[in-house]
Amino acid sequence: MIFFACQAGIVYALGLNRDTRWRFRARRGFLSSPVVSEGLLYIGSLDWNLYALDLRSGWTAWRHRTGGPVVATPVIWEDMVFFGSADGSIYGLDASEGRLVWRYEIEEQVTGAPAIVGESLYIGGVDGILYCLDARSGTLRWRYQTDGAITAAPVVQDGVVYIGSLDHYVYAIPA
Repeated sequence: MIFFACQAGIVYALGLNRDTRWRFRARRGFLSSPVVSEGLLYIGSLDWNLYALDLRSGWTAWRHRTGGPVVATPVIWEDMVFFGSADGSIYGLDASEGRLVWRYEIEEQVTGAPAIVGESLYIGGVDGILYCLDARSGTLRWRYQTDGAITAAPVVQDGVVYIGSLDHYVYAIPA
């Protein structure tokens, strides 16, 4: 199946012959891309929720409400799902049940997707800071300040975290 979402607030599941298998409607639109793992589709919505939808039926397995829109694509790692919200928080949830494992609060919105390598979660904020958190506990390992908002996902390659900032620089920071 093919899965995609739109700003009208609908997630579609299409068969390979383009027939609609199911559709799910949220209260607001989607800017996030869907992520599929272990029979569930995860997607953030402008209605302040991260949804986990059953792949076969499109029914809501669970949803987690935040204090603001969830615009970035979530990341799955082992038995957890990670994402940021415009409420200024980074979340770590149990991927199968949606239970909050940890929440890390920052000063500004989080609009970019996280990246994970090993047990380190990397994510930037509109406050211009790249955060490195322990993926299991949400504890801050380190942070790096830029002079502009970080709105895109970091890329980690060969022990280096690359991040673009709205200060017009690309940073290469040792992981």
